[in-house]
Amino acid sequence: MSTSEFLIVLIAFCLALYFTVSFLLGVVKRRKVTWKDFKNWLRNIIDSLFGIG
Repeated sequence: MSTSEFLIVLIAFCLALYFTVSFLLGVVKRRKVTWKDFKNWLRNIIDSLFGIG
């Protein structure tokens, strides 16, 4: 794995972690999760890891 590939994978995982933490903080603040919130979170994770969505 080259350095640039490693950096791209690292950035993708950092984005996925960021979206997960922000989703969970939203859940804790509001105490409820709507289907729209879950779909947005899932779309962001797929987009950051695979570049699609």
